[in-house]
Order: sequence, then C-alpha cells, then structure tokens
Amino acid sequence: MPENHKVRAIWELTGQFDLNGFLKKIKSQEGRSGRAAWDPRLLLSVWLYAYSEHVTSAREIEEMMEYEPGLMWLAGLGEVNHHTLSDFRAEHPAELKKLLSELLGLLSKEGFVTLECVAHDGTKIRAQAGEDSFRREQTLQRQIERAQQMVEELDKEGEAEGTGGARRQAARRRVAEHRKANLKLAAEELEKIRAAKKTADEKAAARVSLTEPEARQMKHGDNAYAPSYNVQASTDAAHSIVVAVELTQCSSDGESLLPSMDKVKETVGQYPKQAVTDGGFTNQDSIADLQEREIDFYGSLPELAVK
Repeated sequence: MPENHKVRAIWELTGQFDLNGFLKKIKSQEGRSGRAAWDPRLLLSVWLYAYSEHVTSAREIEEMMEYEPGLMWLAGLGEVNHHTLSDFRAEHPAELKKLLSELLGLLSKEGFVTLECVAHDGTKIRAQAGEDSFRREQTLQRQIERAQQMVEELDKEGEAEGTGGARRQAARRRVAEHRKANLKLAAEELEKIRAAKKTADEKAAARVSLTEPEARQMKHGDNAYAPSYNVQASTDAAHSIVVAVELTQCSSDGESLLPSMDKVKETVGQYPKQAVTDGGFTNQDSIADLQEREIDFYGSLPELAVK
C-alpha cells in the first residue's frame, strides 16, 4: 500500500481518538470460552474508509474486502462479515456521535473547520415505505390486536413443544415481537400526526405507515408526494466539511434553521459567524433567532411584483 494512500491516514486518524466507550461493551464470561472481539479501531477505520468511497452498505463492504486494496490492507487480508459491521454501527450511536465531535474538533484545530461561514440546506429523502402501507387508526388497532394474539399463540406453542424446535420457535417469536413493537411505534406516530391536524375530519382521516411509521408524506421537486424524511445539512464553507446533520419529519424548511444552528454549536462547540441559506429558510423568525445568537444571516427573498 503506497505511503500516501488515504487508508493509512484514516488508520492514523482513528488512533488519535478515545475509543474507551466502544470497549466498555466488550465483556468476558468466567468459565466459558469465547471468541476474540473485533478491535473497535479496525471497525471504525473500515467504516470511515468505506464512507470515503461512497459505500454505506455493510454487505457491500464485506464483498469489497475480497478485492478492494484499502479494505484488504485494513483487514490484513482477512474478512469482517456484514453482521459485525452492521452491529457495530447500530450498537454505538452515542459513541459515534461523540466521535464526530472529536473529529470536527481535530479538523478545527488543524484549520479545516473555521465556522466563518456555514452554508445550510435541506433535501427530502424518499422512505422505503410504499403508499399502500399507510393505514388509519381503526385498521392499525386491528393489526396491533392481531400481533399481540400472534405473540401469545407462539408462547403457548413453545410451552407445548418444550425444547424441540427451540431455535425455530425463538426466531418466529422475534419476528412477532418486532412487528408488535413496530405497530406500537406506528400508534405513537399516528397520535403525533393527529395532534398536528386542525379539524375533526382531518384527524379522522390521518394515516400512518405500518412499515415505516416515522416517515411523512412530503412534496418533492418533481411535484410528487411520497413518504419521506427531510434531511438538514450544515456545511463549513472553507473546505466543504459537513458540521451538522438533522433529520426532521417536517416538509417545510422554514422552522429548521435554528435547530440546525443549535446542532452546529452542540457538535463543534460554537455558533458559526455567518449562515447562508435559500429562500425556504428566510423568514422573520429565522432572522430574529439568528440575530439573537449573533449569527449574520444571508438568505434570499422572493421577488416583489412591480405594478
């Protein structure tokens, strides 16, 4: 591997982080043999390198380890399966968030993040949920009752079968419990949707996705409506480094600027000196809120009709 290859820089970078938070979840059990745990620094380096190559899928990373030089170098010609990679990312949200702050702090120290000017914008990301997954309250309640009944039936079957087919029974129960939990989340999200409606008819007509409850119907640039999320990103203009990301359920960008600037401060430790946005964020509240935080606000205004 060439000395100037970026994979070496990523490996050196991860060696400067405090990874104790990742190590706390690695445990041994007295009297039982186990397997060696993967080094958190290695897994973190693999993910950072994959992101730099625009790869975000654990399965794709596993496949690339058979031929991609950077990943082969990191793994020592070994292989990290996609379950290990996926679990590492899913089980350490707080540690990864803290690591992001440390990384941005390091970049700030080296002069790559200045916060002289932050450009902010939002983009809508389509969810996996389909239009036919949306249901009203009555249908949702029937689905919840059915899921609860399924869990109870599986419990009875397990007691009757004893130890036979335990693995298959446990797998079926996990699926049933997951569906039950997802439907419970759907009920909670439906209440949020109903609370935002003004009239009784609107509340009665409110629907939620049973497969992706947190998604909301949003209008896209092609004028199509689809289950989506609104991603808000703040980028330091000096070297185009993302310093904050927020995921919202609100289709409009109008109320998203202040929370995003607060997110910048939470992540980097201070507010930017300037914020630049488009007209979707330019309103009286945003102007007043940023002025209160001593942030110079640059946003476009709609053209005034000339009579």
